[in-house]
Amino acid sequence: MSSTLIEQARTHHHDLEHSIKSLVFEIQHKSKTQKRIVFQNHRINHQVEKMQKSAEELLNIYEDSNGFRRSEIESLTESTLQKTIAQFDTRLAEMREYHRNFPSNPMNRDAELPIFEQITKLQQELEEKIQFSGEESFGKYVDLHSLYMQYINLPHVDNSIDYLNYLNQFHMFHRIDQKTKEKASYRKYLQDLFDYLVDFHKRTQPLSDLTQITKSIIEQFESDWSNQKVQGWSKPSNEPEESNNTDQTKKKRKRRGKSNTNQDVNKSTALLERKIINFTKLLDDVIESTKIQIEKKQGRTWEEIENDLEREEQAEQKAEETELASMEAGDQYIEEEQEETEEDKMGAISNPLNLPMGWDGKPIPYWLYKLHGLGNEYKCEICGNQTYWGPRAFERHFQEWRHHNGMRCLRIPNTRHFHHITIIADALELWEKIKVQADEQTWKGDTMEEFEDKDGNVYNKKTFEDLKRQGIL
Repeated sequence: MSSTLIEQARTHHHDLEHSIKSLVFEIQHKSKTQKRIVFQNHRINHQVEKMQKSAEELLNIYEDSNGFRRSEIESLTESTLQKTIAQFDTRLAEMREYHRNFPSNPMNRDAELPIFEQITKLQQELEEKIQFSGEESFGKYVDLHSLYMQYINLPHVDNSIDYLNYLNQFHMFHRIDQKTKEKASYRKYLQDLFDYLVDFHKRTQPLSDLTQITKSIIEQFESDWSNQKVQGWSKPSNEPEESNNTDQTKKKRKRRGKSNTNQDVNKSTALLERKIINFTKLLDDVIESTKIQIEKKQGRTWEEIENDLEREEQAEQKAEETELASMEAGDQYIEEEQEETEEDKMGAISNPLNLPMGWDGKPIPYWLYKLHGLGNEYKCEICGNQTYWGPRAFERHFQEWRHHNGMRCLRIPNTRHFHHITIIADALELWEKIKVQADEQTWKGDTMEEFEDKDGNVYNKKTFEDLKRQGIL
């Protein structure tokens, strides 16, 4: 980042604008599958956090509590030539020193990429960072198997319950004996259960404000604890000091200190239980879906479960391909709009031959236009009468999603046999010929299998069996 505050402010404004565009694009292309919905929420959360960070930096710059921004603006408005040159030399020296100290500092190139490519790149990073188990199915269900094993190994609990019953009652702590609640293993079980629920909530609902949720839970718990309204827990009253005997007083204080320590432990245990109960309510729909899924599995064979999983994967893959194609098309439309806006800002450029624009926004040379054959027009009926200019674009389009989708609608495989075929009737005719040829090359025992009689005459299988049936052979 530049050493000047003005350049830093410009960079933060640029990042804010880019994040807003990305958020608008995400909202316009809402995901439909469970996996895409979860990761889209994570992408939105990532952009929101970037916006908050940039806005915070901008606020610090504009507040200018140290006066650096004001002095920088004053230095830029120096009127004399000598001061202007001196200021320029100073800034140049600062830039050289910065790049000398940070020669390999990477530049932010992500903002220069199309939005669709940025989303794809961020999606890959998030998939590596955010993991789901097979049982969780990208947040559809919870996976409490390890916690279930911890629970049934606790002392004084019913260890004969199965996993489904555990899901029905794991948050019903009033059923657990008080002796069990005093054990360290029980507190560890509660902490592990709470950590999992919080982590699952973060992975599946990243836009939720867990800090505020936890704060409200603690406030309500403190109020209930002070009023002795926490179910399954009671706050003992303080013991009055009735004796002036020194030894008895010391013993009472010692007992009271131990009681206070136990009281703190009980309070922390009760708070963990309250947090788990509230987070269970937040994930109530997911837990109910998990119960239904387990009941389905119990009534099916392994082959049926595998077939269901395969069908779900195919449906999700198809929906994901459709969504990606829609997002890519939307990104191309945005790029075209941006190019038109830039052209409007730059003003009309003289282009009487209607030549394509180059990387600099100007028409390419005419000799380059002729060399690449960009004046040759190719239309593809399979792509919906889409027009392609130049042989290179025409050749490339046979492997692109638009042509592939058109061939799939015709129920024809997009193989090399159909390259350079753009008419629907021609493609269908060729497909029929290929099927006929494939059928001719298929082995047919009735006509291709040969038999020889005792006189040395050769017949195919069908003729031989007919003659034999008639008694001629």
